[in-house]
Amino acid sequence: AKFDEESDLTAATLRGAAVRSADDTSLARLRPHWEALFVDGKVLKGHPERPATWNTVEYETWDEFNEAWEAHKAALPPGWDTDPTPTDGSPPLS
Repeated sequence: AKFDEESDLTAATLRGAAVRSADDTSLARLRPHWEALFVDGKVLKGHPERPATWNTVEYETWDEFNEAWEAHKAALPPGWDTDPTPTDGSPPLS
C-alpha cells in the first residue's frame, strides 16, 4: 500500500506488513509500528534506532524479498492477520 501525509495510521495494525524501501518521512510516520514490520536490510541500514528485530538481509529482487516476507508471515502466530476489533460493540482487548 502507499500512503501520503493525509493517511491516518492512528488505528492501523501493521503486523505482517513489509517495507522494502521508504523515505525518511514515511519511516517517521511508521515509527509507532516499527516492531511489527518485516523490513529489507537496506532500510535504515546502520541507523542507531533501527530495531534489532528487523531483517538484515538485503534482497536483490522483489521475488527474493517477497519469498522471505511470505516465510516471515507463515511463522507468525495464528490469528496475526485477523482484526482484533470486536464486532459486538464491546471495547477492544489490550
